[in-house]
Amino acid sequence: DTLEMGRRVRAQVAEAVTALDARDRSRAERVVEGDRAIDESYLELHGQWMVLTATQGPMGSDLRLLASLLHLLVVLERMGDQASNIAKMVVATDGLPGDPRLAGLLSAMGEAVLPIADRSLAGFAARDDSAVEELKRLDTEVDGFYSDAIDAAVAIGDERSVLEWATRMIMAARALERVADQSVDIAMRLGVDAKCEKEYRHRQDR
Repeated sequence: DTLEMGRRVRAQVAEAVTALDARDRSRAERVVEGDRAIDESYLELHGQWMVLTATQGPMGSDLRLLASLLHLLVVLERMGDQASNIAKMVVATDGLPGDPRLAGLLSAMGEAVLPIADRSLAGFAARDDSAVEELKRLDTEVDGFYSDAIDAAVAIGDERSVLEWATRMIMAARALERVADQSVDIAMRLGVDAKCEKEYRHRQDR
């Protein structure tokens, strides 16, 4: 189901972060291969969503839940793509010399992103939007790491092989930043749903 897909995507992101930190090509290649299963799950679940919507004619709370599930499906598929993008950068830079400062920032960025994804997916499963503001704050920290990573890449000298590695790593950092943004997007959707449900109940009680 959709929540199971969320768990699989989270595992993909974690594996991509580990591969990036350890410069583990074989692990990264497994992440790239695993993205196919995520895409297949998305297509299957999207098809089920379409059939359910077309045949059941959901309304009110049921319709909002289905809309949220569709939104979650789309965002999860994109998060899976970002995990694959990170892994592809690990494969592409295999054997290239790196830079310790930029590598350290990427490691810190990965450690900051995973808890955001965890809390966002847990909140969706529980239909709890109470962590939205905290997740926004954590996402701001990730944005700071991303900015620092760009500065670190710019500060690298003119050695071509290191610059090639750094360029790819900025692409990986961008993918990590997008995972954080997408996780916050999931949490914010819960806030929208809660507001709509409150307004709906208020009208029903009139």
